[in-house]
Amino acid sequence: MISILTRNGKSVTPADFIASMLAHPNYERFHRMKPALPEKCRSCEWQRLCYGGCLRNRMWNAEDDRSDPDFFCQSYMQIYAYADRRMQELGDRIRRELYDRNIQKAFKGKARGRNQPCAVEAATNIKPVVVPLDFGQKSQTVLLRFQ
Repeated sequence: MISILTRNGKSVTPADFIASMLAHPNYERFHRMKPALPEKCRSCEWQRLCYGGCLRNRMWNAEDDRSDPDFFCQSYMQIYAYADRRMQELGDRIRRELYDRNIQKAFKGKARGRNQPCAVEAATNIKPVVVPLDFGQKSQTVLLRFQ
């Protein structure tokens, strides 16, 4: 059985530990504070990655409804900018390699012609079909399997 050792040396099960965390008054306070992003964070291009950073690294006002950005904000921005370009390059390289591998596998090294099936169609009996939906949305591509 798995148990968690707390700061005071008491051993508890994970379920008990989580239940006690959720029942603690600071959990509700924390839950209310997280969505209160500083203005700088709301317009930041990296917000989707850090979501304002850690609450304990922000300077809060007395009512806990406004804060400054995370103390490490500038560092996070540098790290994300550094990693983003490299991750984009890595993703592009992997997509090219997968495309080339699929061309080799499905079409024996020759790119498909305009009216030939795509690699998915060639390797399986699945055909992408554009289907207009009646929900006021744009058309969606769905995959249909033909037996």
